[in-house]
Amino acid sequence: MSITIRTAFAAAALAGAGLLAAPAAQAAVTTGPVQAAVTAGPVQAAALPSCVSTTTWMSGIRYVKVTNNCSTTKRAKVLFRTGGTNSPCKTLAPGASFTHGSRGVYFKTESC
Repeated sequence: MSITIRTAFAAAALAGAGLLAAPAAQAAVTTGPVQAAVTAGPVQAAALPSCVSTTTWMSGIRYVKVTNNCSTTKRAKVLFRTGGTNSPCKTLAPGASFTHGSRGVYFKTESC
């Protein structure tokens, strides 16, 4: 009985100090075999088609201009190595371009 009281007192003290989380919800119970998901490793981005051009230059920071010279819409993003900020994935209509500037070392432009 004294163990139960001490345990309850300790739990109440921890909860009052914000050190004890609320009890987790009960998990569902399964009775059949469990199957794990299988992955084949990291997903590789599709290669950027040759009709999408990339031009880089420096002007205090590294700039990368990506131009879609294809006849269809393409999606691309610019990746930098150490110290750089990657661009978000951009959708480029035929003839459209975007420029991304960042500090760091330009790595590549890839489809996304």
